[in-house]
Amino acid sequence: MATAEINVVFEGPNTADGVSLHDLNSTFRRVQDAVRQMASHLAGVETRGRPPEWLRDQISLRLLTVFPGSFGTTLALSPGRTRHGGNDFGIDALEAIFEWSGEDDGALPAEVIASLTAIGTGLSADVHRVRLDDLQNGRQVVINRTQRERQRARRRPRPEVEILLYGRLLEVDWKNGTAQLHNYGERPVDLRFAASLNEAMRQLATRYVSVRGIGRSDSRDEWETIAVREIEAERSVLDDFYSREPKIFDPEKATSFYQHNDDDPVDIEEFIRIIYEARDQ
Repeated sequence: MATAEINVVFEGPNTADGVSLHDLNSTFRRVQDAVRQMASHLAGVETRGRPPEWLRDQISLRLLTVFPGSFGTTLALSPGRTRHGGNDFGIDALEAIFEWSGEDDGALPAEVIASLTAIGTGLSADVHRVRLDDLQNGRQVVINRTQRERQRARRRPRPEVEILLYGRLLEVDWKNGTAQLHNYGERPVDLRFAASLNEAMRQLATRYVSVRGIGRSDSRDEWETIAVREIEAERSVLDDFYSREPKIFDPEKATSFYQHNDDDPVDIEEFIRIIYEARDQ
């Protein structure tokens, strides 16, 4: 018999007295997400975003009853749902979920498994596990509460140090006192400067400069915003290359080495001596 109704049972030492709205809401939302994702996968519909109207009609779960004991609820697909292309993807989705072994073995799409396992991480300490029961066919999916152990370790911030950097001064914003230092092939370094440096920043904008300031590096060993203390113009390697006078070949000053006889071996030491003497003139 096809499954159209499921029981969602909350188990724990105090669940006979009820469960929190947080546990209810978190669990129901993730059950509905799993059904939506599974149905979308079966129907070949994009699993992210709002599904089409016909699919929403087939997968919408309704709360039918609440029963005591281990606190439980009965959820059911809407009785008024219509088939689409001869398919009832709500039923097909529930059938697939109840065939799940509880392992990440590829039997279900990864996003469906993620929604089901997230039920356990969303539970409070009052609930030890949630059981999804298929009453028509006697099947169960059991999801245990799991603690969220993945927390970012609190790292002490690295100390601020004095630093000297070189680069081209760009993106100067006098109003906000910010700028960037650019070096080819590297991530731009953000700068912060006081109003007393406004004139220097104006004069040196787009120039290659040296910046001395205070800052700290992040976990990737990249500099965070540097507080500028001093800034001076420098000559970059590229500037230095273009500023040099090109050497012009002068035949009168050319260095020559004459070998008297082509059959004689070259006197390497004599050759090197002549080159050195010409270089040092």
